[in-house]
Amino acid sequence: MKRLIFLFILVTIAGYHFYRSNEFQAMLRGLSQVQIDQARIAASRTSLGYVLREKQWVEFSLPKNIDRLKFVTQATVPAALAVEGATFTYGVEYQIIGENDAPLYRNIYHHTTRVSRFIDEGSEKPYTASMYLDPELIPADGRVLVLNSRSWAGDTEAKSIRIRLRGPQQGLSDALLRTYQLLHSEVPEDLTTWQRLSIYRRERLARGNVYPHGFLSDQEKSILLSNRWEPLGPLGIAGADYDVRRLYTLKEVSDTPWVWQEQEVAPDIAADRVMTFSTADTGGWLRVSFTRLPGFEYQDNEVVEMNWYGSSINERDRKLLAMSAEPKTITTVGFTPGLLELRAQSPYLVDFEKQDGEEWIHWRPLRLYAPTHLCTSEDQLEFKIAHHNTATTPLRVTLRAPLDVSDSEDLTISYELLGPTAITNTLTVSTTPSLYDRITSRGEEKKVSEPSVFYLQVPVPFTAIRFTSSRPILVSVATRSPELVHQTRVPVDVSSHSRSDPERLSAWFSIRPTDYQQRYKTQKTRLVFIQQRPPVDDPDLLLGNYLYESLRPSSNWSGRHLLLPPDPKTPLRAPNPQSVYHPLLPGSAAVQLHSSNPLRILSPSLIYINKNRTPAALRISVDGEHYFSSRLFGSTGKVQLPPLAIGPHRMKISINADVQLLMNYLKRAEPGHILRFATHLPEKQVHFDYTKTREDRDRLSFLYFSSSTSEPSTIQVTLEDAHGAEYLVVNDQFTLTNRRFEISPTETAPVIVFNSGETRLGGGQRFFFPIGADIPPGSYRIVVNLEQGPGGYLIFSRVEPGTFSYRTLVKEPLVLERRNEPSS
Repeated sequence: MKRLIFLFILVTIAGYHFYRSNEFQAMLRGLSQVQIDQARIAASRTSLGYVLREKQWVEFSLPKNIDRLKFVTQATVPAALAVEGATFTYGVEYQIIGENDAPLYRNIYHHTTRVSRFIDEGSEKPYTASMYLDPELIPADGRVLVLNSRSWAGDTEAKSIRIRLRGPQQGLSDALLRTYQLLHSEVPEDLTTWQRLSIYRRERLARGNVYPHGFLSDQEKSILLSNRWEPLGPLGIAGADYDVRRLYTLKEVSDTPWVWQEQEVAPDIAADRVMTFSTADTGGWLRVSFTRLPGFEYQDNEVVEMNWYGSSINERDRKLLAMSAEPKTITTVGFTPGLLELRAQSPYLVDFEKQDGEEWIHWRPLRLYAPTHLCTSEDQLEFKIAHHNTATTPLRVTLRAPLDVSDSEDLTISYELLGPTAITNTLTVSTTPSLYDRITSRGEEKKVSEPSVFYLQVPVPFTAIRFTSSRPILVSVATRSPELVHQTRVPVDVSSHSRSDPERLSAWFSIRPTDYQQRYKTQKTRLVFIQQRPPVDDPDLLLGNYLYESLRPSSNWSGRHLLLPPDPKTPLRAPNPQSVYHPLLPGSAAVQLHSSNPLRILSPSLIYINKNRTPAALRISVDGEHYFSSRLFGSTGKVQLPPLAIGPHRMKISINADVQLLMNYLKRAEPGHILRFATHLPEKQVHFDYTKTREDRDRLSFLYFSSSTSEPSTIQVTLEDAHGAEYLVVNDQFTLTNRRFEISPTETAPVIVFNSGETRLGGGQRFFFPIGADIPPGSYRIVVNLEQGPGGYLIFSRVEPGTFSYRTLVKEPLVLERRNEPSS
């Protein structure tokens, strides 16, 4: 009897401790949860996951036929911490293990997640798409890490991969891991395997296709069967080497995502923010919808301003779109490649659709982000400077102020160049709010100031730069090799504002602080959402107040006159009538002569283009009297005509061959041909003497006409001896003194070269060589070198905005009583 009583006491004590244990309590909570959410569990699929912890590795084998591995992790969030708007960060560390169990390679990926909920329309209660049986643990949104076999394919000793949790924050204790391997197999000849799949498996395989699984062709089904993700289990024994947890995920979620009541939806455009994007990626036409935000008061006659910017200053367009009183306004607009800016005084969400054949598909502009690093009074920033041999290294320092901690006054930040001797200086950071950029942090956007950009030329003795600030400042540093030639594709990079082209080359390359890894873990890095700025047009250029200067080579060179086809673009100012030629047709016609100078008598010129090169007899009568006659030889030529008074005339032309005639000083409404002198660019260098006359930026322009309409040309332009003695000087501009232009041919109207037989050139391609204020006034030499491709002709010019005083010597010819008589 005593033994039975003693055994009963032991069983009671054990039962009490088991009842109070966490496992039993979790089981009870799970049973309660099962009773409450039986419908959700019945509508869920079950999957096994493996618990990731900081001090426990989970290891998987690496078979030779594995192409890719996919790791899906879900942070386990205590229910008490899954509050409104909470985000959670954690890291996933993996190691490639060799034959001797030594790590061959390791890396850490950091994830940020949250708990997304949906609202049940019936009960109006929020729920998650995934759940555990324990209601005190909530799985966060999944994060995916895909590893390509290239990570270990080059190492024959790689036998396994192990993974664990690193640096969980915000109260996270573990995460759930599901691992999949991508398997490739031969395309099956029949669809027996497809018929054996469940409907759910078929839907999962076909979820990336346009059509559902029932509408797939036999070939599409076979391809899906030959490429599939299969679950991969870990090595070892469950319970000893790893722990298993069951995850329930709803097969279908049709309810509306639940938005936290206090979470504000940020508008795309408003009075304090604008939107810009490249129209080169839209295909020409866009269907744009503007949606009003709840909680805001909107005025009558609301408008959205659309500003389009092309590649040149005379390519601009502005539209004002009237917004309806309805919650959403939809409009269709079309633009050629350029930059589009959207502005509004009231907040709107903006959505886009672009044409894909005859259908409209959803489209969003590419979002650009710039990494920045926080500099505070307690935390200095240091960047290493890598020099190439003994060359001076350029640095670009970009500074921004978070506006939630700044005031209206500009801030300052100090920097120190570290070397044999330390050099210190301060930089001023603007606190002007940016309409284009915003800080992105944990899914939220915060205001930031306009960037303050500075450039330094750092000589070899200095190996690092250190920043200190009494106020929080966002710092980013970039560099470039001083010997790197910047490449530009013409016209792709010149006429398009697109940044989604992977072949577009950057001029600057970001560098990280020396303690980047620690900063990343402690969240002292910030991503700034940036947008392209529209070009700022010079008002003098818009008014036509500028000085145009054509530059000629200083060495041995040759050139020809080119007859450029009419340009449909509106010029900034009316061209000189002396250089504009309009066609003259055989027969009698009324003409009007005019001049930009106060001349009463002109000396017009006649250009002829003889298609068959046979001599032609030309006779011109003006106002019923004989004016000029001559025989025209060769394929092209220019003839000086006798003086003629300005004003209206009646001109009659007679010619006995198929010859095209053009004459200057004619007043016509349509644009005419332009006669320009161009430098011949053979397979050698051409040198230009260039004098910078002012402190401000200089605008140098090249117009290249290739002798081929099918082969590209590569031209290198170098400004020599430009950065000789500007060490340690801070500038707000930087000139790339060595540029390479890859020029593609055009299919526009051919350009005629005079006195060169039947030579025809392709249409001109314009590119620019800007020289900033960092280059002081002085005399320099510009070298133009044809590196590759066919030669051609080059027009090199400079435009200086402003009002200039200059003298023009005008010689007015006399009208002789006896005109040119035909030869007998």
